[in-house]
Amino acid sequence: STNAGTIKRTLAELAGENGGDQAAKEARLGEMLECLCALAEAQGLDAETALRGQTKKRVDRLRGEDEKTL
Repeated sequence: STNAGTIKRTLAELAGENGGDQAAKEARLGEMLECLCALAEAQGLDAETALRGQTKKRVDRLRGEDEKTL
């Protein structure tokens, strides 16, 4: 699919770049996020719910790491 191809291409570009134009990289990231949301919607998934769940996991993990250092 076009969205999947865009995601793969953009991810490869972002992964291979160090430094460079921050605004351009953020624009490419935004493009990739838009494609991911479109793919999720096509599958009947809620991208926002998925992101909130993953963010909670990350916060919980980071809190756990902080507690280990105290």
